[in-house]
Parts: sequence; structure tokens; C-alpha cells
Amino acid sequence: MKKLLLALGLLFSLTACGRDTLRASPDLVATVVAGTLTALPPENPAALTTSIPEPSLDIWVVYTHPVQPFSLTIPADFEIYPDNQALSPYLGGNIKIQYRERPFEECQGECRSIESQETVVVAGQEAREFRGSIGSLGDTNPQEYLAYEIPHHGLNYVFVLYALPHDAPFVDAAIIQPLKPDDVLLFEQIMQTLTFTD
Repeated sequence: MKKLLLALGLLFSLTACGRDTLRASPDLVATVVAGTLTALPPENPAALTTSIPEPSLDIWVVYTHPVQPFSLTIPADFEIYPDNQALSPYLGGNIKIQYRERPFEECQGECRSIESQETVVVAGQEAREFRGSIGSLGDTNPQEYLAYEIPHHGLNYVFVLYALPHDAPFVDAAIIQPLKPDDVLLFEQIMQTLTFTD
């Protein structure tokens, strides 16, 4: 039973990595087959099978940034879309992570519209919350955003939720796509898990 629980724990922590076979120890192999976990200890040829639901928002994993000292807990089925340098990724398609020396409201090039700004507490740390929209630039959809900026050791860490995924097809330059309440709630839950690791 301990080996099955270990295999289940490993399955939940590695599901986001897309692995089909997990090795919990040399004497236990867990294989995911069509939503089912099968654990087969070599000394016991009879399989013990437990039904596992498809990945959902109920299963969360820790995302640790590859360079910067922070982590977030995110739904296991979130894909991570790296930018060209993999340092400013999108999580789940519409949450953008950035870090920089200049404040959020100081932009270069196409600037966001800031409709509101307030000081809030995120994961026990003082932060600034920004709400506004971005306009249409090239094939980018005009859309609302919600952003949190958290200063830490000389950098401003910015986490932005956009109304649409980064790769959404162009819809209409005249319509600002609104944030979805469920996306905002999930984003706020994710932000409450922010931990700086230094």
C-alpha cells in the first residue's frame, strides 16, 4: 500500500511533465494508461489498478522559475509557454511573468492603459495591483488585464493575467476582450502561493 501511495504521489507531481512511465523505486513501476494508474511490483504479477481522473484544476504542482528565485503553485494541466529566452514565460496561456528594474507603469513602445492602481497584499507581501487594457498592435487582440507588481531585491516582479491566451486568433480590433471572472479567481489563488526562495 505504501508503494501505491508513493506512486500516486509521484504521478500527481510529474503529470505536468507529460511522462507516461514513472519509476518510484527499482521495485515499483507505475504506468499511466488512459486515465488509470497501474502499479506492478515485480514480486507480484497481479496488477493493482486504481482509477485516476483526468488532470484538472484540483491537482496542483509547484512551478519554479528557471533563473529568478521564486515559485508558484499552479494547476497541473497548465502548459508553460516560454518566450524566446524562456525567462518570461506564459503559464496556462494567459498569465505572463516578467521581472525588470523599471516600474510597471514605465513602459517602452506600446503602453498599456492603466485604469486603476492600488496597494494590496499578495502572499503576505506588499504589492501593487493594476487593472486596465492593452490595445490592438499587429495581430494582438485588445483585451483587459490584471497585474500584480511585487518588488524584491531590486527587481520588480510582474505577474499579468490577460483576458485571452497569448496565441489566441485575432478577433476584432474594435472590441476590448474582457477578463473572465473564473480566470481572475484562479489567478488570485495562484498569486497567493507566490514564494520567493532566496
